[in-house]
Amino acid sequence: MLASMLSLWAPKLLDSGIHHVLLAMLVLILCVTTYNALYNRYLHPLHRFPGPFWGSVTDLYHTYLLGTSQVHLKQLRLHQEYGSVIRVSPNLLCFSDPTLLPSVYHRHSEKTPFYSPGMAGEERPLLQIQGDVEHAANLKILSPTYSMGHIRLLEATVDERIIKTNQVLQSRFSDTGESVDMAAYIRWHIYDTMTQVIYGVPVGMVDKGRDVDRLIGEWHRVFTLGGLIATLPWLIGPVINNRYLKPFLMPSKWHGHGIGHIVRSHKRMFNHRLRNPQLFRPGNMFDSLLQMKPPDGTNTSLQEAERQCFILTVSSQDTSAAFISALINYVLEHASIISKVCSEILRFEQSHRLSLPIVTYQETVEMPYFMACVHETLRLSPPISTVLPRYAPRGGMDVNGEWISEKVELGANPYVIHRSTKIFGLDADTFRPERWLGDPEQVRLMHKFSFAFGFGSRKCLGKNIALFESQKFCVQLLRDFDIHNCSPERPFKAQNWGVNVYFEQYLKLMARTKRSEEIKC
Repeated sequence: MLASMLSLWAPKLLDSGIHHVLLAMLVLILCVTTYNALYNRYLHPLHRFPGPFWGSVTDLYHTYLLGTSQVHLKQLRLHQEYGSVIRVSPNLLCFSDPTLLPSVYHRHSEKTPFYSPGMAGEERPLLQIQGDVEHAANLKILSPTYSMGHIRLLEATVDERIIKTNQVLQSRFSDTGESVDMAAYIRWHIYDTMTQVIYGVPVGMVDKGRDVDRLIGEWHRVFTLGGLIATLPWLIGPVINNRYLKPFLMPSKWHGHGIGHIVRSHKRMFNHRLRNPQLFRPGNMFDSLLQMKPPDGTNTSLQEAERQCFILTVSSQDTSAAFISALINYVLEHASIISKVCSEILRFEQSHRLSLPIVTYQETVEMPYFMACVHETLRLSPPISTVLPRYAPRGGMDVNGEWISEKVELGANPYVIHRSTKIFGLDADTFRPERWLGDPEQVRLMHKFSFAFGFGSRKCLGKNIALFESQKFCVQLLRDFDIHNCSPERPFKAQNWGVNVYFEQYLKLMARTKRSEEIKC
């Protein structure tokens, strides 16, 4: 019956001119798109700045760059082709000159809609807070929990996870001669560590040898969507924030996949910790976040504490893992470097400057060559290797002799900034830890323009905990195992989804059964 009704109505609908209306709408959209493209290309205030053609006419080019999963390499090549300041979308300029960082990434800089909530639903980390006043207020509340003094209280808990991970690595891989996908085990180790320091109980990924409850896999699934939301906020924002569509489009704990699935899993962990106060350990992040004091002096709500616990866990897993995987790869690539690192570890051990069974964080800081490798890894492979834009300063600024207004977006990629020969030397493309052990003035200059964790007063809040757990893990891994790449010509696969993610980093491990000068590195 429905088919017969449609057959009767369709000709009348066409006769009524609906097809003409649809055609007119199509022509209108085409005209508006063409006008915008021509305006952006030839009349826009930024039309004089060089850059790829498609970047000058549409925001979709920036979306494309993020979608390649190699945005850092592509942006570096664009700078090499077009210069130090390039236009990668109609209203976005990217720069490669580190000396511009203080003018763009300062305390009062205003974040662009790139940071609008979306991928993580209503869960909004400090990174996504756009206003400088709101950001400063939240930073004041959270800073005590993330301070190095507080993080050091977690030492025993972090030690416990390192011991467990290295025991598993020895029994499953060193003792059997099997190769290990180190990138996977590093991610699992970080997730276990973070869930234990927050909720009191590890999720158990290392022990089970898999991504428990798909927590990491589901997080990775949403990265592409995150890039789409970030680069096209004018298109996506009104849709996902529509009060009628929002319940269906935004992540929800009722969803069986994506962010909703992760939120539901973390809610279970949060409630379990809430019901079991005996899980308290010194420095426990759960209790610290629960005891945060908002500016009005009221107690933090359970909902806010739960939100902060969730954000801390998911935001740390890939950044710390990316740093560890990169450092291991760099030192293994160079025989002289791995030899120096292992010799330093042995020297410190023989002089009783390394604790047993696990090295302390402070001891890693006191190892000059290892710390030089840390700084050099963060320089050449910053975990977050994409442009995080800001609006130009209030009143505008001069960029390469052109005055730009305060509504123009500016940004830099840490991967590009850290290859500046002006700051880091003519061999800036080379992994050379010794550069951090040279002239003190030059070292201070390099530290000043280090961009791996952001710049200035708005650096990444999680920097301390990331370095704390990563440095301890790396030194202890090299202390406990002799390590070799299974495929030196292709040591791993990597995808840049805003955060670098490593895969298939296959290594051979051999446990060091005795600690003496006979240990070979």
